[in-house]
Amino acid sequence: MVSLEARVQRQTRSFASIQDRAIDGRGREAGLSPVFWEPQVSNIIPAYNHWRYTLTCLKSICGNTEGDFEVIVVDDASTDETPQVLSMLKNIGLVSNGENVGFIESCNQGPRAASGRYLLFLNNDTIVTENWLPPMLAIAARHDVGTVGSMLIYANGTLQQAGSIVWNDGSALNYGQGDDPANQSITMFGRFTIVPAPHA
Repeated sequence: MVSLEARVQRQTRSFASIQDRAIDGRGREAGLSPVFWEPQVSNIIPAYNHWRYTLTCLKSICGNTEGDFEVIVVDDASTDETPQVLSMLKNIGLVSNGENVGFIESCNQGPRAASGRYLLFLNNDTIVTENWLPPMLAIAARHDVGTVGSMLIYANGTLQQAGSIVWNDGSALNYGQGDDPANQSITMFGRFTIVPAPHA
């Protein structure tokens, strides 16, 4: 039987060279994720079980993210090998819950450990792609923008959403669901007005 440590090493071996090349004068170290003393972005990943998903997500961040960033994983009292796996990884911030508090509270815990200017939340089954972060940061830097959401694409290449529409009754609709991610009417930046729901 292959040990857990051997399985993790096999999973991480393919991107160890990426980190070896990432060492520079700004505080990066070899490991899973670069280290920056003043990160611009804090990537916060709530996780409960499914350590392979989490590891694949971390690998994609490591290989496809430019700029100064940190990674914080909030382990919500996982019952599989997630705690052991995360303890083997370098250069990630780890918040370990003593009991399962749920997804929302885990998301709220991440910022308490973050030091980046921007907070970016990722599900642990997310795979980020090349050049995913700079366009989001460019929009976030605008003075009239308060929050930015990424385009989410299903494994089959169709669009899950390019943002959400929240109606005045509190219900929501995924914008562009099932469409072609290359559709320019989906990807163009626009101005929208938010109308608060009337008080009951």
